Amino acid sequence: MGFAGGDKHGSRPGNGQAHDDAHDRASTEPSREFRFSEAALATIGHDLRNPLHAISAAAQLLRRRGADSETSAPIERILRGTGRLGLMVEQLLDLARSAGAGIAIAPEPVDLGELVAKRIAELPAADAARVTFAPVGEVRGKWDAVRLAQVVEGLLDNAIAHGGPEQAVEVSLDGGARDQVRLEVRNPGAIPEVLLSTLFEPFHGAGAAARSRKPRALGVGLYLAREIVEAHGGQIEAQSTADGGTTLRVWLPRISFARDDDEEDDDPDTGSD
Repeated sequence: MGFAGGDKHGSRPGNGQAHDDAHDRASTEPSREFRFSEAALATIGHDLRNPLHAISAAAQLLRRRGADSETSAPIERILRGTGRLGLMVEQLLDLARSAGAGIAIAPEPVDLGELVAKRIAELPAADAARVTFAPVGEVRGKWDAVRLAQVVEGLLDNAIAHGGPEQAVEVSLDGGARDQVRLEVRNPGAIPEVLLSTLFEPFHGAGAAARSRKPRALGVGLYLAREIVEAHGGQIEAQSTADGGTTLRVWLPRISFARDDDEEDDDPDTGSD
């Protein structure tokens, strides 16, 4: 089911309209419930990054030297722990960036189908087995691959965490529209209507994270996904019903621009033939 105003491919208004929508929301919301200090978050993030790198590097060195049966398991726990903490640090830094000048992007030719397939393949085997992926049409464009990988990871993370362990997660990618690409991630189960309005706000998922079978970092994955999508000139929306389950939809313009890009170059190479 598409949203009002979409064509048969579920496309949304163009790149300029998405920017206008984001600007309107920012101008009509002078304050958000979530408050944080940009300088404090950045300082904390940078101060944590160096000792974490030192701990991780020491553990990797011990592993390379050949851990014995008594030390191998603790070393792996250290590496997993520093990996999770490293993710939290990067999210803190992204929160600081979003509060300031916004999250910057560096668009380049990207095959979004390959990017999504790679993120699915990197999931734990039991989670990856639950995911079906169906790309349709031309799904290449000009985007920031690293940032879009964060978006895909956040959407998958949410769907897997809030669906049952045996329930399927459906991922679709539609490149049928000339100027846009649509990504959808669907899982069974409904989100209470009262929570939908805050779904993309920071720490919305923190309570659910504590009850999840797997850590969800800071609970800001969907918030950062929204910030990244809007930095590309796109839109992200959620739809949830008892019968249809929960679907997160992302619309991306075929070509995105960094803030410093010369937007007069309206036909850059997207990597397509």
